[in-house]
Amino acid sequence: MNKNDYICFRYIMNHYEELVDYADRLGLEVIEKNFRSSAKGLCKGNKIGISKSLETVEKRCVLAEEIAHSLFTVGDILDTRSPLAMRQEMVARRAAFEFLLPVPDLVEAYLQCKHNLHEIPEFLDVTAEFLQDTLNHYARKYGGMLRRGKYIVYFSPLIVCESSHIPACWIYWLLFFYIKCKIARKGQNE
Repeated sequence: MNKNDYICFRYIMNHYEELVDYADRLGLEVIEKNFRSSAKGLCKGNKIGISKSLETVEKRCVLAEEIAHSLFTVGDILDTRSPLAMRQEMVARRAAFEFLLPVPDLVEAYLQCKHNLHEIPEFLDVTAEFLQDTLNHYARKYGGMLRRGKYIVYFSPLIVCESSHIPACWIYWLLFFYIKCKIARKGQNE
């Protein structure tokens, strides 16, 4: 396959297939199979197993994490009660978050989706759960907000503002938390 064939082929591949191709270039073999357990993905040596029962979008999220396991974790970490296993699991999850959803992609998605947070996972080709976990990760990592170029990014909830519009953005963000607290108090009173 020459360079032009590859470029044309890449445009007909979905994001999951691109990730499978990336794994192949890393020397990893991706196999879709039916697991006897409830596992969504497993990694052993240079082989990654992905559950056939998952939707393509979820397969992409799981594969990113399994690639991260192959690159950053060591040994058997199936015993999730072990502190070392839990630590290695979090390292792989964080790497998957940052690989699939770097901050500039979140900014672009927010701006393209016209602030409709329900469209953002579809735009980014990830599950809503993966997006929320990624936002939580960035909120912990950066302390809730980050200045990136001409934008300020708030992670909880996802809000992107141009630096020149900071006062309006703060009002929106504070209004969101006021409503959130009011709902929480109402739930406690019932």
